[in-house]
This record gives sequence, structure tokens and C-alpha cells, in this order.
Amino acid sequence: MYYGTLVSEGVIDLDGFTIHNAGECPSCNVLVDHRLYESCSYGCLNQCRSIDCPACGYHSCDDDCCSACHARSVKEESEELAISYGITSNSHALLFLADIETELMILFAKARIDFPDASAANAAPRSYMEPITDVAIRLHDFHKMPYSALPSSKEIVSVSSSLLNDIYIHLGWPDGF
Repeated sequence: MYYGTLVSEGVIDLDGFTIHNAGECPSCNVLVDHRLYESCSYGCLNQCRSIDCPACGYHSCDDDCCSACHARSVKEESEELAISYGITSNSHALLFLADIETELMILFAKARIDFPDASAANAAPRSYMEPITDVAIRLHDFHKMPYSALPSSKEIVSVSSSLLNDIYIHLGWPDGF
């Protein structure tokens, strides 16, 4: 049996049925409909229930593969990550990136002074990698934040990534980060 055949024959009911005015929206207390349906996720057939509020947009369900719930979860995680770095506005995001870019410029200048040629750079101690890795992690985390889509932040991220790559090349490290 194939999944598509089961759906077309009505064995799996993806549309389900709706119970009208079955309860109140937990967000705005408007009467909402409950939708009961079946979902096939990870090879299993699951009976699911969802609530969608037409007034405030509230959504809740128990479907493991719900795209609306996944999108909300990703958005919440990215906002929490931004807050953990103290980024709560566009200007904070740009200041955060400016700090990263400044640190990378300083680290690159220091690397060029401490290790002027390739043979000296090969002798760079492991402790030298820690501040560079810390900055690389912050730059990587920024990509997960909602502010990464700002046009000006894209430009700064591009320059910072290039600087980070230049540091890796100068020190002879693989850029496996």
C-alpha cells in the first residue's frame, strides 16, 4: 500500500472534520473551531487536533510535522538567541556586528604581527584559536537571528566572514568552522 493511494481512497483523512464553536481561543477568548484530522509522519498514522483562531491568528495542534508550529518554534528560538546576546533592535544588531568586525580586525592585525610568515604561523599555539573561535561562533549565531536579513547586516556579515577567512588562511588553519 502506498500513502498516496490510502489518501485518494479515503483511508487516511487529511481533511478531517470540524467541530464548530467547540471552545474559546486561549489567546483572545473568541469561539473557535476544532479540526480533527489524520496525519502521516515518520511512517505512522496519527490522529491530530488543531485550533486556529480567525480573530487573532492563534494556532495550536498536536501534529508532529505541522509547518505552522515549526515556523513559530524556529522564530521563537531565533528571537531568544538574539535576546541572549542583548540584541533587541536593528541598531543593537548592527552594533553587535560592528563589535565582531572590530574584534576580527584586531585579531587579524595581531596574527600578522605575531606570525609574519607561514612558518611562524604554523607554530601558533592552540590558545590563539580560542578568541577567534569565540568570534566565529557569535558570527555563526547571528545567521540564526531575525536581524540577519537586514540589508546592512548582510554587508557587514560578508566583510566579517571574509576577515575570518583571511585569519584562517594566514594562520594556515583549515576553515572547518
